[in-house]
Amino acid sequence: MPEGFLTVVPDLVVKVVSPRDNAANLERKLNEYREAGVSLIWVIYPDPRNAIVLRPLQGREELGRNGTLNGGEVLPGFSCSLVDLFAGLEAQP
Repeated sequence: MPEGFLTVVPDLVVKVVSPRDNAANLERKLNEYREAGVSLIWVIYPDPRNAIVLRPLQGREELGRNGTLNGGEVLPGFSCSLVDLFAGLEAQP
């Protein structure tokens, strides 16, 4: 393998936002993903347990606590409810 960064653009990027993430830096990074041609971006917010889905030409979709992530054309047949995704957090404060 050659050294350095890969030049392959992923079909899916999943970004889990931490409390320490800076909003401006997050938006910059999301713009970089879009400009690179990423087909599907999931931005997961553990607190307040929601998500944002970004797709080219379809804009931004906000999913509330009862929303469901789906793979669309990138991962056909895949879906995961946010309730299931965050189920492990229920026991945590």
